[in-house]
Amino acid sequence: MAQKWKYAETFTPPAPVVKAKLCGQSVNLLVDTGFSGGVLIPFWMFERMSLLSYLTPDEYYAVMADTRKIRLYTATGVLTLGSKKHTVNTHSSPYIDKKIVGRDFLKRFLLTLNGPKSQLIVNYPTTNHEAVVSSFRL
Repeated sequence: MAQKWKYAETFTPPAPVVKAKLCGQSVNLLVDTGFSGGVLIPFWMFERMSLLSYLTPDEYYAVMADTRKIRLYTATGVLTLGSKKHTVNTHSSPYIDKKIVGRDFLKRFLLTLNGPKSQLIVNYPTTNHEAVVSSFRL
């Protein structure tokens, strides 16, 4: 089963975005393979989803472009893609205003960026072996 999304025109240049529901609320998440975490959202959204009540004891930090390290609030959230629900570490900080999805969540899928069509394709592998083999097809 695959899901496809057009790149978001709100970015310059247009960028791949996953349209999902996080804790029941619709959200567009920029695909960011440079982010090693699951999902990163603005603090106001983290609060509105009541995730402050479900913080994990783990410590996570964001390293900003100017090399500052920022401590992140982290809670386990439910991210829904299509009809499938996934648990995901959801991170935030009052200093963060981005909505991104990173490698810790994306590694579960086979992603194709179709530049000429400005399209992101997310495939659900049937086995872990299939995911490993497909990652070598370029």
